[in-house]
Amino acid sequence: MSTTTTLHLLLLILTTTTIFTTSAATIPTPPPPQPTENYTPYTTTAPLTTTTTPTFPTSTPPITTTTTSTFPTPTPPITTTTTPTFPTATPPLTTTTPNFPTPTPPTTTIPTPTPLTTTPTIPTPPTTTTQPNTTYHTPTLISTILNTLGYKDLSTASLQANLTTTTIPTTIFAPSDTSLLTCPTCSLPLLLQEHSLPGLYPLHYLQSLFFGTKIETLSPNKCLTITSTTTPSPPKKIFINGIEITKPELFNDGFLIIHGLQGFVSHLSPFSCNIEKMTSLAFPPQHASTLAPSHVPRLMLNDAMIKLRISGYSIVALALREKYSELSELNGLTIFALDDNAIFAGKIGHKYVADIGYHIVPNEVLGGKDLVGLKAFTVLPTTKRGESLVVTTASGGGPMVPMRINYVKIKNFDLVHDDRVVVHGLSMPFPHVEDQRKSEL
Repeated sequence: MSTTTTLHLLLLILTTTTIFTTSAATIPTPPPPQPTENYTPYTTTAPLTTTTTPTFPTSTPPITTTTTSTFPTPTPPITTTTTPTFPTATPPLTTTTPNFPTPTPPTTTIPTPTPLTTTPTIPTPPTTTTQPNTTYHTPTLISTILNTLGYKDLSTASLQANLTTTTIPTTIFAPSDTSLLTCPTCSLPLLLQEHSLPGLYPLHYLQSLFFGTKIETLSPNKCLTITSTTTPSPPKKIFINGIEITKPELFNDGFLIIHGLQGFVSHLSPFSCNIEKMTSLAFPPQHASTLAPSHVPRLMLNDAMIKLRISGYSIVALALREKYSELSELNGLTIFALDDNAIFAGKIGHKYVADIGYHIVPNEVLGGKDLVGLKAFTVLPTTKRGESLVVTTASGGGPMVPMRINYVKIKNFDLVHDDRVVVHGLSMPFPHVEDQRKSEL
């Protein structure tokens, strides 16, 4: 080889080495974009791949390092963004929960059915709301129910009374069999109709009624009078025409209610619904004189009975009704009455009603002043034949020694005081003087 060729080869080698050295010097230029890798990581990789990556394996390590560093970075923002979103969703849930206590005011308005107490006919609307055919009570079924409850006599009478709940629910005030014995001449089918009301009348509703409320029965133009005890004690007793409800709601299925009664029963008066017609009889004396004399005792007696009924003397009113034909023929009456509470307090009630004639002075109208003016040992006749009352203590002894008749103090004077009828209140029935003297001996 000549020297010229060797010189050309050396020049070629030198030129190639300079080219590689210059290219190697230019390759490290990519690091300046690294400060912006936070937002342009993918732009840095593009120039690395376009350069001499296949020729120089040394450029591959930065590619791997950049890729590994970029993958973990996206995960932190994912965890940080998701975790705060869950607690933020719970506050709206807590804000909505206070809305649930707000519906409690409607719960306080549920007792609004109390407006039923304003009118006795309101209990009937519940009958129209639910009337499934499966709960209708035929007369035969009502008879079976009464018989099961122990009301044998009313059970047989219910078939003739033709009671049913196919058209409207019914409330029955059922006198016991022993109570029916107090009215042997009563028609049991008619008596059952007179003690049955159209509509549902549970005990709590009866207790809310005003004293003396009248409700029409299934017997046309006949009304029951609802009264109650005035004592503030919680067990408030209810009386139906003076008969106590001793077994309330023996049966109640939403279409038939049965209350048990215990007391003295009788048929209702034709004027039982018209209180104004009877109470209007408290007319002045000059008006009374315009009526026929035979009518005055009847009207006055009717007036006295209705006043006694609404004053807590319903049993006495019933007893007077039983003797109405006899008493209405008298020219005047002075009656000594026992109130309902005293009658139901013990055994004296039955004794008083059975001996009511001994507590009536016929053809005498003795007011409070008249009784106080009587002298000791004054004899007062009674409607019980052959027996009389005696003034055992005159009123001359002062307030500490009040007057007594048959040893019994007069509790209330002039409960009723009309031109022909006067009623005074007693604390106990009159004992017979002969029996009292024998007991003292």
